[in-house]
Amino acid sequence: MNYKVLFGICGIVIVIGGIIYFLNSRKNESNLDKKNTDLMKKTNTIVTEGKEDEFDLKRAKEEVSDKISQRHEEAKEIMEKAVSNIFDESNITETKNEEAKKKIFDDLNDI
Repeated sequence: MNYKVLFGICGIVIVIGGIIYFLNSRKNESNLDKKNTDLMKKTNTIVTEGKEDEFDLKRAKEEVSDKISQRHEEAKEIMEKAVSNIFDESNITETKNEEAKKKIFDDLNDI
């Protein structure tokens, strides 16, 4: 009879231990599910922020590209005017040192 009581107590301890283990594992699973859900929310937030940053980066690149193109167009117009002035002999302008320049050229021609 001693063995029957001993096996009965062991059986009860095993059943109670199993119940406690089952309840704890369900609690841990719910905690893991909550942690996974929080992690997914954070990941989605990070991915969304990354897409917004990527969109901002694309917009900034386009703005810079437009500004550069605009500056190149302005520089091209200025250079075209300068080149046309250089080759257009009818648009000769005199500088304030024109007399000194003529005197130097005359002196050079006399040499």
